[in-house]
This record gives sequence, C-alpha cells and structure tokens, in this order.
Amino acid sequence: MSPLRVGAAIAAIGLGLFGAERCIAGDLWLGIGGLLASILATFASGLWAIEEPRAADSQSSASALALVAAALVFFRAYRLNPPGLWGDDAINGLLALRVLDGEIASPFSLVRHAHSSFHALANFAIAACFDAFGASLTTLRLPGVIAGCIAGLGLYGIARRCFGATTALIAALLFATSPMEIAHAKSLTQVVLGLMFQILGMYALVRADQERRAGWFAAAGVGLSATVYTYHAAKIAALVAAPLVIDQLRRPETRRRSWIAAVAFGLALLPAVQSYWADPLALTGRAQSVSLSAEIAEAGSLMPLVEAVVRTLGIFHYAQGPKYHWFGPATDPALTLLSAALVLAGMAYSLTRWRSPYHQTLLVWFAVGIAPAALSSEAPRVYRALLASPPLFIWAAMPLARLWHAASDARVRRVARASVVVLLFAGAVFDYNYYFHRWYTHPYLRWNLGQRMVELASIARDAGDDWIGVVMTPTFSARYESLDLLSRLWDLDLRDAGSTRAALQLDPSITGGAIFLTAPGSETAVRALKRIFPSAEVRERFDPAPYMWWGGGSWPFAEIRPHPYPVTYGLAVAGTDPGWTRASRAHVHVRCVVGKDELEYREPLPFYHFFVDTFAKPASCVWTGDLIAPNNPPRSIDVESNLDPAITVDGQAYAGEELEPGRHSIRIESGKPQKRFRLRLFWKGPGSRRQPIPPNAWRRYRPRNLRGRSSHPVRGIHERDEPNALRDVDRTPAFEMIDRADGAGVFFERVPIYRSFSSDLTDATNFLTETPHTTR
Repeated sequence: MSPLRVGAAIAAIGLGLFGAERCIAGDLWLGIGGLLASILATFASGLWAIEEPRAADSQSSASALALVAAALVFFRAYRLNPPGLWGDDAINGLLALRVLDGEIASPFSLVRHAHSSFHALANFAIAACFDAFGASLTTLRLPGVIAGCIAGLGLYGIARRCFGATTALIAALLFATSPMEIAHAKSLTQVVLGLMFQILGMYALVRADQERRAGWFAAAGVGLSATVYTYHAAKIAALVAAPLVIDQLRRPETRRRSWIAAVAFGLALLPAVQSYWADPLALTGRAQSVSLSAEIAEAGSLMPLVEAVVRTLGIFHYAQGPKYHWFGPATDPALTLLSAALVLAGMAYSLTRWRSPYHQTLLVWFAVGIAPAALSSEAPRVYRALLASPPLFIWAAMPLARLWHAASDARVRRVARASVVVLLFAGAVFDYNYYFHRWYTHPYLRWNLGQRMVELASIARDAGDDWIGVVMTPTFSARYESLDLLSRLWDLDLRDAGSTRAALQLDPSITGGAIFLTAPGSETAVRALKRIFPSAEVRERFDPAPYMWWGGGSWPFAEIRPHPYPVTYGLAVAGTDPGWTRASRAHVHVRCVVGKDELEYREPLPFYHFFVDTFAKPASCVWTGDLIAPNNPPRSIDVESNLDPAITVDGQAYAGEELEPGRHSIRIESGKPQKRFRLRLFWKGPGSRRQPIPPNAWRRYRPRNLRGRSSHPVRGIHERDEPNALRDVDRTPAFEMIDRADGAGVFFERVPIYRSFSSDLTDATNFLTETPHTTR
C-alpha cells in the first residue's frame, strides 16, 4: 500500500475509535455514524485487499504464544478475587463441598442450582481445586481462571490456522485483556467451561479439516458435546460447527472420516440423554420460563422479539441495561474501546466473504452465540451471549493485522506497525484501568455481586472464633447461599434474627460476644441495640468511590457516587457487657398468637424489617407502649407494614393526625397472621422527609390505676397525667412489668388467660424472661 492509503487506513481506525467512544458516552446516533464511516473508510483505503501471510517461523510463533499466555494469566490471576460473592458462585462452592462429602457421586448427575438444574461437571472441577489447595474464595474461582486461559489459547490456535498468525496474536491479546472475559472467568464457572469446550471443539475441528487425522475428528466431537454439560446457553453451542461440517461432507477426502466426529459426539452425549430423559424439565424448564413466547403472544406481534434482538446487539457497543445486566455496571457496554472500534469492520469483511467456510463459521458462531440472549425475556445479560464473543475478537483483530502487513516500504511499514503497537498497548492499559479500578469500585457492580454480604461475614470473621454473628438485615439471611458458603469457608457461627428481641436471645455458652450484622434499612434496630449496649463498638463499611486512573471525566459514570451511608453495620457486643441484663431497656409490651400458642414479652421497639421469618408459624400480635411525641415540628405517625395494622392513640382510632407534644399511649394490632413481619414506624412532619421513630422515644406503658402524676423532662417535654382509655376500650387485661434487682422482669396480669411456654420465652441472658403469671 502507498503511504496515502496507509494513512487512510489509520484514519479509518480513528473514526472507529471516535464512534465507539461516542457510543460508550451515550451519544448513540453520532457513535453509530462514526462506526459506519469507519467501515466505509476501511474498504475505501484498500486495507482488505492485503493478504496476510499464513506462514510464520516457529520462533515467532513460540514468542507470540508466550506473550498471549502471559497476558491471559496476568489479567486473570492479578487481584483474582473480585468484590463480593454472587449467589450462583456460592451455590457452586456449596455443591463442590457436597462432592467432597460424597453426596454427589458423578459429574453427570443433575444438581439443583438456583432456578436451574445443571450437571455437576463444573462442581467437580471446583471440588478438585478445593481438595488440592484448600477450600477458599480463591480456589472457588480457580477453575474458571484456568478455563479462561485455555479458551484464550484455543482462540489463538483457531485464528492462526484460519486467518494467519498476526490475526491470531492480536485476537488472543484482545481476548486476554477484555474485561468481559476476565469478569466471567472469575465467576459463573459453568459459562466459562462451556466457552472453553466450544473453543477446544472448534480448534480440533479446524485441525481435522486441515490435517484429516482421525484423532482430531474424535476430539472435535467430544469437545463440542461437552458443552451440553455446562450452561443452558451452551446446549446449542455445537451448532457453530455447522459450516465446517457441511464443507467437510462435500469433500471426499474428509467425508469418510466425518463419521468419527459424529460417533464421538453421540457417545459423549449418552449421559446427558439419560439424565434429561429422566428429568426433561432440567433441559427445557429454564428456557421455557424466560422465553419470549409469552410476551409475543400477549403483544400479538413480533415487536418483543425485535426489541430483544436490538437490546442484545446493543450490549456490545452501547449499554447492557439499565434493567437487565450482569457484567460490569449496567451503564457500560460489554466491549471496551479498541475492540468496539474495530469489530464491525471485521464483521463487514466476513459478510463480503460469506462463501468461505471459515468466514461462514464466524458469522454462524456469532448468530448462535447471541440467540439465547436475543430469545430471552430477561435479556440482555452478557453471560447468555458470552459464547458469541470469540468471533468478535477475531473480527477486531483483522484490520490491525492487515495494517501490520500494509506497506512494503520500510519507513511506512514502521509507521504502520508502530500505530498497531500503540493501539494494542493503549487498549490493554485501558482494559486494566477499566477492570481493576472502574469495575472493582463501582457501586452497581458491588451491589449485584453481593459485596455487602462478604463485608458482613468479614466483620464476623475479624471478631474472632469465640464470637457469633447475628444477621438481621432486610435483604438476606444467614442461610442465604453466599453467607452459607462463607460460614463454611471461614468457620463462622452466623445466626438469623427475625426481630430485635430474637437477636438478644443468645446462647450463654458464647464466651466472646456477638456481632449484630445489618445493612441499610435497619438503622433503627442498630440504634436500639446501641441504646441497650452503650459500650458496644459500631463497625461501619462504606462503598469506595468509583475510581479510574484516567479518563473518568470522559464518560457519564464519573457522575455516579457511592452511597453516602454505610453499606454494612456491625455492632460488637462483648459477652461481659452489662447490657445483657438491662431489662429496663425493653419498653414495648408484645402479645402474640403463634399458631395455637400464646406468647408475651417485651422488646426495645416495634421494628420488624428483617429477611427471615419472625415466627416459625403464622402469627398475629398486639404491641402496647407509650410514645413521646416531639414538639418541633409537630409530627404524625407513618406506618410501613405488611400486617395491615390497626393503631389506637390514647384509646382512639388513629388516622394519621398530628400528635400533640408529650406522652401518648399507643396500641398496634396486626391484621391477618403472617410469618414474616414487616413493621416500621416513622415520624412524619409537614413538608419533611420521614424519620424512623428512634428507640429512645418509647416509654413503658402505664395502666391507669398504676399511673400517678410525674414530671420527668424528656427533651423539654413533660409527661402528662392522662386517662388510660386503652384498656377500657379493648377490654383486654392490663399488664405491668416490675424490674427485679437481678435485671430480670416479672409480668403480672389481671386475668390468667395466658399459658406459660418456657421453651419459647426463656432468655438465658436474663434480658427477656419467662413470665410467671401471678393473679392479683
């Protein structure tokens, strides 16, 4: 090529970079225009007229392979553990522990995995790493890392034999540094194993096509059939071989040996056929549940399909979300700048060469790979289209490979090759910057990966072996798969609490203390516990700010800020804390009917916002207590609950009126029985945001015949002597709790209508005690 044409080719690539940057920045139409202009300019420059040399000396090939291997290992092994632990990864770890325990006997057994049933092949790979190197988060991710490295080497082998050594080297380097590939290699082991088997099967098929050896035909059949034992989307992965298989059947020299691949493929599928025959829903159930067919039928047109295809194609250049996403923040595309700039030009070139079996293979590979995402009602999610990614890197490598060989003149050739080196180096640096800074620190991603669960478990682990963790969050429980796996890996004692009362009923054998673990939404519970345990240490964890080395101001994500509040709380209470016997802190009296049983107790405040069931059976409760209403500004009570509660204030039905400053008798009665309570009370002022009613606003409910005049100042508000109409209205027995010197309490009732349930109410810490029902 002449210097002018080389310059035109470099300018065409520059147009692609501009278009990709505009798409990433959200300027979609200008970005599409830049990408289309880049495709046209690439053809106009004559870049595709260059034929890449297929021959390469062995020394260059060895050096190139070493470079690819180094990049693959570094980008996957460096900072191997991402923030958080996604539930599917945790399930894989738990199933691997079951493999080691002998509960799962075969890698071809079907095991339940979240919403799906998978073969246990991936779990056996994880179990092997657990057995060899010990069970940890690192060894949990090691099989995926190894599979990702093997897949990159296999991609190099395919591209080298089909398109040339230079294209192969660049494609493998782009694959090695791609954040999309790195992220999936560290999670979702089934998906990465499916990608690896697909690439290895295709590599064997290409070698069989060129060398015509029976062993490569057999290896191709086994590799492609192995994808069936991995992820759902990989069940159709073998279809990518169709163009090459059809071409081989047309040629007499390969037709006779193609049956070897077919026999190997069929034999390797026998365990899958047997398992799916016994459980057909394991094969079709998940696909049916996310199919677009229901949306198409409801719409009465194919528009849902068109929208799904467009959104699926958009995940590579524009955005994955904002609603449906997995890899990275939802605002970002799956391909980063360099790959996104070049891939469409390479795809356009393959379309012009569609008669070639190898270019046909790339086009069919991409179409088959995106089909599971494009046909899914929950798309786009990149892991459903991950098997479409290998052709993308080959296409992106093609323009740079031809630019590398563009000029015969030495000076022009140096300029062309320097441009390629600069682009590849800058792309690798950008990918490093994006993945290890932007990706690791982004709050969306940390939320989706369950980073706060790892933080909660880390707080409990830091406390020591003789401490327990009491999980009381509004979003998950100690038995959630991520916390369940961390409990086993780190030898933690994590327990659930359905209320503040349940959190305080601890085993007296605990020698160290308790870490109360919670997340935003339960701050009031933290304040209640802090009031009971003034000496407790509050341990907070905040999200880090999104950070990049450079370029953070060029895209919208620079505007995203972390949550200004802690993402996790840990309240450390030593076992010797005097708060364990401070029964006077429990001001709210509770009477509950749980199934056929009747319970009564006191608790710090009526607060139920935790993930686990409050009671083992459906229950209904009545809460009574005195509430101090502030005087500046006037406040009303706002209730957030799933119990349809009836509230009376000072004996009158409450309808949201502003309360006069001072002390008020409150009665809350739940509606239909529930197992999991949701009950939070807020102060609401005129024109102001809601504020949770703090625990120090509650006082003991005082029956009328026991209440005298008092003048106890509470923030400038004096208690008033008010008639107690509550008991007279509902005609329920009145209760009073008398504190004993040892910190325990005794309830007295006027009518002995409640039975005693020591197994339910005994509190070993003497905070909440069984009530000896003494009749007056």
